[in-house]
Amino acid sequence: MKPSDGRKQLYWRNKTLGYDEAYANLDDPRPSKPRSRGSDNVYAEQKHSIDNIPLFFWPDGHYCLEASLFVYHLFTKGYSTLGGGGSLVTYAAYLSHLVRYCYKSNIDFCKMSNARFSMFMKALRAENIDFSANSPRKRRRQTIIRMGRLYLSFFDFVGQLHGITAMVESRLGGERRRSNILTRNGWVASEYWHHRSFPSKDEIRRRRPLSNKSMNALFEANTRIPSTTYRRKRRYVMLLLLRATGCRRIEVAMLRVSAIRSALKQTGDLLMLSLPNVKQHGVRIRKVPISRGDLLQVDKYIKFDRPQALLNRHAQGRDTGYLLLNERTGTPLTPNTITAEFSFIAKAAGLSGPACAHMLRHRYLVNLFMELIVESGARDTEQFQGLLFSTDTLSFKLRERSGHMSDAGVEWYTKLALSQLLHLEKSLGQAQAAEIIRSFPTSLQELELEIAAENLDDREALSRFRAWAKQTTNDISGALSAGDD
Repeated sequence: MKPSDGRKQLYWRNKTLGYDEAYANLDDPRPSKPRSRGSDNVYAEQKHSIDNIPLFFWPDGHYCLEASLFVYHLFTKGYSTLGGGGSLVTYAAYLSHLVRYCYKSNIDFCKMSNARFSMFMKALRAENIDFSANSPRKRRRQTIIRMGRLYLSFFDFVGQLHGITAMVESRLGGERRRSNILTRNGWVASEYWHHRSFPSKDEIRRRRPLSNKSMNALFEANTRIPSTTYRRKRRYVMLLLLRATGCRRIEVAMLRVSAIRSALKQTGDLLMLSLPNVKQHGVRIRKVPISRGDLLQVDKYIKFDRPQALLNRHAQGRDTGYLLLNERTGTPLTPNTITAEFSFIAKAAGLSGPACAHMLRHRYLVNLFMELIVESGARDTEQFQGLLFSTDTLSFKLRERSGHMSDAGVEWYTKLALSQLLHLEKSLGQAQAAEIIRSFPTSLQELELEIAAENLDDREALSRFRAWAKQTTNDISGALSAGDD
């Protein structure tokens, strides 16, 4: 894949962020862009911009027609190009492996065989993709299966393009399979490609949310890292917004100054910040609560630090309106830059294991689910999911705050939130029991004073001691059992 001038293998024609009009309803200057005829969803146009469709070329520089047409075919099916990338460029990157393999092996797409395809898939499984760690990392099985299904879809498209009947089934040994998926709208039939060379699925691994200790370590590390004042303040604002809003990395890159100022015009201490939503069709903006104190910290960065990035010779005073800017060029930060910045801070903080910006979103969503569970009064996963899908208020709050939530995600977050709530209740019960135990010596001292003053005889003192001991035992048991309910 590369542009027509042959300088790069992977290129999307417009390298701008591709979401200049995501905040069309807010009062900030923005460059005007042409709108397609009959469309009333500006944000959807940016999310599916034809300017960002990758072009494919063979390694020798010749245009690859089949791969380019297939990527355009995916584009017409609604795959996103937001941020100069999106899922369309991800799939294009997957497809580039197949294009290079066919070129090096001198295989025409129409001549691909079952044995050749199996050999290619085996090579993908054995290939190392990360040499930065002590031990090279290979692709996960789910990734290989996803890539393999894309390749079979591509060969099916090639077969239709060249008039080869059932190319995948007859020449590659692939097969169509169907499965039923339970969603909030009931059972939905799903069809997918399968090949005998695909590996079995491994256990689904999800990134765990960051703990409060790790979160504090990130902020502390940011103050210690040798850097310019502007970068340190920008990183602080980035961490603050990721923690407080649960936004994705691309959403914090898309955030505009006008959104901050519009939220600060509201009254009260809890404000509603307008965030872009990159996962749902037809929804351009969602509103999430954020404290005025957090936004005042962001506003301080806007007033005193951000103007520095607009004074360099590259920016020449041009303000695109985005919140987080590159210090050297004055252009908006890309999502990949945010990922690199977060990894840099996490390494300085000494966080063990892989750490990424999305873990702050997990942290935010777990807290959101804990809030919704307490609000609903549910005590287990099935009860909460039933209430969530049957109650418009809870469902709306979930969609509005999270921006997008699959049914598998709902189940995972529900279990994690219930587990944390149970741990919290047990901790509170244990703390209450400890407080009861600490108060018992005070009762004994009072009893001793009564005996010393000869206000009680031995029998009354023993009777009162037994009553206090029994009550203390009952109170401790009650506190501990409350945490186990």
